[in-house]
Amino acid sequence: MGAVPDGLGYYRARGKRASRAILARTTTHTLMVALLALIVGLVLFTIGSLEYPFRGDVHVGPDAFELVLKRFETSKLSVL
Repeated sequence: MGAVPDGLGYYRARGKRASRAILARTTTHTLMVALLALIVGLVLFTIGSLEYPFRGDVHVGPDAFELVLKRFETSKLSVL
């Protein structure tokens, strides 16, 4: 029979080669799952941080909005 390729391109063998192949697949799979968990965690953290932009340590202050409101009120276009 020999080696049988599977979906990820790994092979199944017998004896010492089998344990090496299984260990390589397990290590690779663990690394991929850990990386995916890290990415999902960072995305959820980013969503949580950006959900309330006017609160927390890093936030958007009212200065820019007040400046725009002041410009609208003093604009000559507001007479129309």
